[in-house]
Amino acid sequence: LGCHGLTPDASGLTHLHVAIKAELHRHIDAYKSALHRLDELGLAAASSKKPVDASHQRLLSLYHCDVQQRLIDNKTLLTILDKPDLKQLRPLVDTLANRVQSDKEALFCVSQIKRFWMFLVLAVSIRAGAFCFRLQPVGEEKPVAALLMAFSRGCGALLDLMQAPESPCHSDGYHSEPEADSDSGKDLVGRYASLYYQNRPRALEALDSLPELTHATQLKSKILFSVVVLAFRTCKNLRDSKLKETFRNLHLDGRTAVGQHLRDDVIRCLASSAATFPLTEAENQVRALVCDTLKEYKCLDNCAALRRYVADVTRVTWLLVNQLPSYELDTDFQTPVRLKPEKHQRHHSADRTNDTVRSYLWPALVLQNVCVYKAVVVTGGA
Repeated sequence: LGCHGLTPDASGLTHLHVAIKAELHRHIDAYKSALHRLDELGLAAASSKKPVDASHQRLLSLYHCDVQQRLIDNKTLLTILDKPDLKQLRPLVDTLANRVQSDKEALFCVSQIKRFWMFLVLAVSIRAGAFCFRLQPVGEEKPVAALLMAFSRGCGALLDLMQAPESPCHSDGYHSEPEADSDSGKDLVGRYASLYYQNRPRALEALDSLPELTHATQLKSKILFSVVVLAFRTCKNLRDSKLKETFRNLHLDGRTAVGQHLRDDVIRCLASSAATFPLTEAENQVRALVCDTLKEYKCLDNCAALRRYVADVTRVTWLLVNQLPSYELDTDFQTPVRLKPEKHQRHHSADRTNDTVRSYLWPALVLQNVCVYKAVVVTGGA
């Protein structure tokens, strides 16, 4: 905000717009002079300039006087155009570009404050407990610098309160009891399991109805499997981008103790709003990755059932990645491999006399390196 002062000019310090206007007038005068000289010398006339004149053979056949005249004409133009005064426009344009970028960043910060207003209110209400905070609404009647400074000071005060031992943020009432944590974990794993037992069969049935996929049994299973893997990757990237965005707006280093506390609080807030958090962009990314990989199957682009399946998987995945600690997928999909009862469960159609895993139908869910939901696999011979 403070980079919009006076700028140097040939006459001294002046306003940027005045300097640009003067520089443009110098350019216009030089260009007019150059145009007049081109017409005067007949160098740009259509009748005197033919493509054949610039041919390699023609250029090698010029006499001394021809080369001398070409040098004089070009030197005349160069003298008009290559003036030191005309080289000041680029720095002025660069200064203007920097000022535009600075204002864009300032207004971006203000828009982010407005955008995350409800998010901040929620964060304060969760952390404050019985304490009462009064967060002033974001208005445009204040100077931008004052608004940003007030926001920065407010966030600093809130972070200081989070670190205070007597703060309600550290009270026992803030943390869930072990039993509640256990029930919450079971509910999350149950929602992940329901994706396999309920959402996947409906999506598979819809894919079965597509003529182009009638005989592509393995492909349909791989599509539904890939959606889960891609959804986890996309949601983790989205979560990380939100965290980086928060740290950038607050000018905090996420590697510090304060940054780590804020990271945990942001993740808790994201988890509490998981049911309503806008995930349309993430869903579109997942679906685009699938459809772009299988471009030859145009039917996937307009499959409403696949769209619903992607939305359901992405919503549950968003909740799973925004936990402390976060749930992960076991991405070891190597085949063939021997069945491991602690992380694999056979599909009902699998060969139960053979313990060689040939393919995966559903990935395993892991929490702190412990498998909380086993991968569904198909076993059998080669």
